[in-house]
Amino acid sequence: MYVITGATPWSPCPLQTEGTHRAEVGGLRRLLGPDDICVFHELSSRVYGWSGDGASQAMMLDANRLGVPPDVVVKASSRLRASPMYDLVLNHLRGVWRDPGRLEADPGAPALAAATTELVRALLLSAAHAEDAPDVRSVMDETLLTRVKTYVRRHLGDRELTPERIAAAHAISVRRLYLLLSEAGISLEQWLITERLAKARQMLAAARYDRLTVAAVATRCGFSSPSHFSRRFRAEYGLAPSEWRRARQE
Repeated sequence: MYVITGATPWSPCPLQTEGTHRAEVGGLRRLLGPDDICVFHELSSRVYGWSGDGASQAMMLDANRLGVPPDVVVKASSRLRASPMYDLVLNHLRGVWRDPGRLEADPGAPALAAATTELVRALLLSAAHAEDAPDVRSVMDETLLTRVKTYVRRHLGDRELTPERIAAAHAISVRRLYLLLSEAGISLEQWLITERLAKARQMLAAARYDRLTVAAVATRCGFSSPSHFSRRFRAEYGLAPSEWRRARQE
């Protein structure tokens, strides 16, 4: 996988799907496999390609939103794996590419784009200062809220998504998790319900889920009780889930 950041409105972040790729960034040459992220900046010299069979997919990041200077991108590109955030960002980018068309059409796409940009930024800053542990910790702290929110949204359908599990996934205490969210004005329990209701609302409006019952949609969105789901849905949107689905179909 490689990321290109640049001064144009958007620059690509591709995922390698086939072949062994070759890249040169800042005079350093590397061979890349499917578990590698390669970062380019549009304003720096770079070479990327492969011989024989090969394929990749690309994502674009806005350089102004990313806010990372070209020299820092070049510095980070040779040491990305030294960052403790490497696997997290790699798996996130893979998840984005699993069904990009569906994500693009989702109302949450802008928030996902912002979270992805923030995660890539964190990786670059972390890798660029990989030898300086305090800086790495600072980067991790600065992006913790984004990482927590991204994790929660990826696991909304899991009814076992407890505060303890969320905290453990980010190597923090439950107390630290609640403090982090409180400082952002977020009540974890209410926010989880709101996010799950929003996901259910989207599913009920989408033709691809027409064959699912309301109870099945509730289960997929992390609700253990269909009746509880229906009550919360009506309280949030003023209609029962079945009424919302029927209104959208009409």
